[in-house]
Amino acid sequence: MVCMHNNTVDSIPLAEVAGKLRLVRSDHDLITQGKRMGISFGR
Repeated sequence: MVCMHNNTVDSIPLAEVAGKLRLVRSDHDLITQGKRMGISFGR
């Protein structure tokens, strides 16, 4: 799974994060850029 760790893009095994919930603010820079690129976030 792709993640942000210490302000860098990283990857971690899904087994380490399965069942855990971490929310990201909708005004976060990466979310804003993703929306500009046309990525859908389920809304």
